[in-house]
Amino acid sequence: MSERTETLKRSLKRDEQKVIKLQEGIKFKKEKLRDLENTEILSSLNSLSARGFPISEIIDAIGDRDTDALTRLMAENELSEKESGTGSASQIIKEATRNE
Repeated sequence: MSERTETLKRSLKRDEQKVIKLQEGIKFKKEKLRDLENTEILSSLNSLSARGFPISEIIDAIGDRDTDALTRLMAENELSEKESGTGSASQIIKEATRNE
């Protein structure tokens, strides 16, 4: 084969290796992003749990896309928040449902 053909084949091989390396890097970053997002979600759930929200019911309602149940859970908790003087936990739930 000619020198031009060999040079082009080597160039193509290098480019293919770069693409593979980039794909692996993208896959790693996506996994890291997913892990970070899951960590943030767990942190939010722990915060809600510490404030007395029924986490398993909230997760079930979100999984079922049951906005009525979420609204009921927020209303029930807002009543108890008025009695205890706190209010930030319901804001977290409202923002979470808006982001869904």
